[in-house]
Amino acid sequence: MGTAKTIAFCMTPYSELVQALPPKWQNITKREKLLAAYRHELHCFLNVALRPDCQELRFVMLPWRREQEPEQWTCDFWVADTALPCTSGAIWHGHDTSQWRHGGAIWIFQDQIGTSYWSP
Repeated sequence: MGTAKTIAFCMTPYSELVQALPPKWQNITKREKLLAAYRHELHCFLNVALRPDCQELRFVMLPWRREQEPEQWTCDFWVADTALPCTSGAIWHGHDTSQWRHGGAIWIFQDQIGTSYWSP
């Protein structure tokens, strides 16, 4: 039998991400692109969770953060292994990344939906 892992989720549901957006970004095409990005992040999380060196995982996906000028919406996410020591090492957009195994953001900018990644 394999080693048991502890996994904690703190994430914004897809439906809440969609509902928080302005109507101009809620058409079917944009919702499908957002869902694809959302599912991709869940897939990345599962890949990290399956790694034998990751034991106490915490997956965090925050609600949208909105920048006014130019208008941009950003949803930050990361996967941390809390079994690792917190060293206050690297910083990415104000987050301590010393326990991170994967991180990034889903963003909407100038009518485009995309993702950005950070990896240790």
